[in-house]
Amino acid sequence: MATQTSLLGLTKPDCSDVQDVGIINANMEIIDKEMGKRSRAYNLLDNSEFEIAQAGYGGKHGTVIYAADRWPQNDSTARTYSKVTHNGHGALQCTSATRIQQKFTVVSGEDYTAAVIINGTLYILNFNADGAGHGQSSGQLFINYINANTYMFVMPNLAANAVVSEPVVYRGTYTATTLPQSMKKG
Repeated sequence: MATQTSLLGLTKPDCSDVQDVGIINANMEIIDKEMGKRSRAYNLLDNSEFEIAQAGYGGKHGTVIYAADRWPQNDSTARTYSKVTHNGHGALQCTSATRIQQKFTVVSGEDYTAAVIINGTLYILNFNADGAGHGQSSGQLFINYINANTYMFVMPNLAANAVVSEPVVYRGTYTATTLPQSMKKG
C-alpha cells in the first residue's frame, strides 16, 4: 500500500504495487513546483551581508546612525558595530544592545517569509501583506506595517554582542526546512 513522504507529500508506492506512470508524473510535478520556488527566491533586503558601510559601521548619515548601509538603528545612541563572519556569510555584531531595521517593498495581498539568524538561532516569520496596520513578531523578529506596499524588517531586541546573519525576506511561504539558501540581493 502506498504511503506519503512527510515533507512534500510525494506518493511512495509499496514494492508490491503495480507501477503507475500517473503517480510518477504527479510526484515530478510536485518536485518541479518546489524546486522552482527555491531557485527563484529573491531576497528583498539590501546589504544583507552587511558588506557596505560608507560612513563606517555605526556611522552617521545626517542625524541617523546606521549599523551598516540600509540598516539604521532607531535611536541616536552611538554604538560600536563590527563586521564578522557566520557560516561563510557576512554578519554584524554590536557591542551593546540595539535595534536595527530596514524598509522593504511588497505586493499587497501576497504571502512573505522573513528570517534571520541571531547568535546561531534561526527566527522565521510568515506574514501576508494584507495592507492592514499591524505588526507580527516571532522571537527576535518583527515585521512592521508602514503602508500598503512598504513594511519594515525589525530586529527589536538585539542583546550586547549579538551576531546577526542572513536576514532575508522572500516572497512566498517557507518553513525552516524549505527556506531557500541565503543569497545577496541582486
